[in-house]
Amino acid sequence: MKEKLTVFLGFLVIIALAGCGGKDTPKTITESYLAYMKDGKYEKASDLVGADFDGDSYENSAVLQKNAMKAAYANMKYKIQEETVEDDKATVLVQITNADYLSVMDEAIFETMKKQEDDEYTEKVFKEKLKKTETEDAEVLVNYRKEDGEWVFDGSNSQLQAAMLGYLSAGESK
Repeated sequence: MKEKLTVFLGFLVIIALAGCGGKDTPKTITESYLAYMKDGKYEKASDLVGADFDGDSYENSAVLQKNAMKAAYANMKYKIQEETVEDDKATVLVQITNADYLSVMDEAIFETMKKQEDDEYTEKVFKEKLKKTETEDAEVLVNYRKEDGEWVFDGSNSQLQAAMLGYLSAGESK
């Protein structure tokens, strides 16, 4: 019985180590970051890419703003296309598909103003319109650099952020 338990525990350790996959690659970091953002795990996403997450500001944001952004990120679709590594620099080509957050919000606010309703109504209209609005594809390069043997998300990834909220169309992003 003791031998079986030892073999089983050894097997679990091997599985756990295999799941870790060693050091993160730019591709795995990008995949995790996008998944965290899509799932509304903004603090985890920030930690992953070395950004500061201001939890107080987030908590003090308007409910409409938080819920609309969460819905917009949840609406996002993405596909990791390719990773290119050259020495201490890397890029990951990602296709992002989403509706234009600002356009949808503008429409929701306009309708709210016409009906003289409140933020709760705006949120409801925003979510309804978000589901029906045509999405656009954008391809963006996510940039990385190597520091102390680890891949670091480059701060110049503003196109990724814009694409995640539908601000970039396919012809504008490269």
